[in-house]
Amino acid sequence: MLRPSVLAAALIIAPPCAAQSAGLERITWRLMDFAVLGDSINGTQIVASPTYRSKQGREHAPFMTFTLEPVATRRWVAGATAVVDSVSAVPRKDVKPFQSVPLIANRGRAMVALRMDSNPPRGTPFVVLMWDSVAAKGWTVQASRNDLRSLLAALDKIASASVLDSTAREVNGTPYLECELDAPPHPERFRVTYPTSALRDRKEGRVLANFVIDSSGAVVVDSMRILLSDARSFAEAVRHALPRAVFAPGRRHGRAVRTVVWQWVEFRIRR
Repeated sequence: MLRPSVLAAALIIAPPCAAQSAGLERITWRLMDFAVLGDSINGTQIVASPTYRSKQGREHAPFMTFTLEPVATRRWVAGATAVVDSVSAVPRKDVKPFQSVPLIANRGRAMVALRMDSNPPRGTPFVVLMWDSVAAKGWTVQASRNDLRSLLAALDKIASASVLDSTAREVNGTPYLECELDAPPHPERFRVTYPTSALRDRKEGRVLANFVIDSSGAVVVDSMRILLSDARSFAEAVRHALPRAVFAPGRRHGRAVRTVVWQWVEFRIRR
């Protein structure tokens, strides 16, 4: 993970600026933070990142991103919601362990599923499994009924206004998604300065940025967007740093291609 000065940063993939947005929802659980968004070309995406309360979050664990087919997502959400509601209505002693059918992501390379183990903890009886076979990494996180309902509602809302149209890249040059690449982009030079006022006040936070890099690895300046920010000073620091950043471009069939990138930038004070 990139750690310029007192800052940790990581890469994820996002919908391009040219596509019509389906909206953005941010869901925060005790141990996990989600951004759910989509558009008219790249389908529905989930970005999952450990919060500062979790062991993974304190250790700067990288986030995971999932690109989903919207119609399949809405079907899965409907089934998962029914299961969550029915299980929640059963006395705890009568609940049986189960695992849901997985929601396939990243063109078959990743998945999201729900599980309940025997003798689940009170308050957070459900387990969400997230797995990326390409990166060979995954997480499990405990969740309450209300946690799951908030995430499932956000997924349904965004998926209902999203479309996954892979032909658009060949027809009109829409930038590629990471899950369509042989090799994802990665930063070769990217430094963000911690805002002086925030550092003085010991303030920490996050910024979620969206931009396109061209086939040379340069950031396309007019594509930059700040989607989420915990403070204006953090957003301005990222906005100021991006035009000077240099990335190794994503590659498809061995050829460097335009790629749309999300970047979570975490402003965290080392202790």
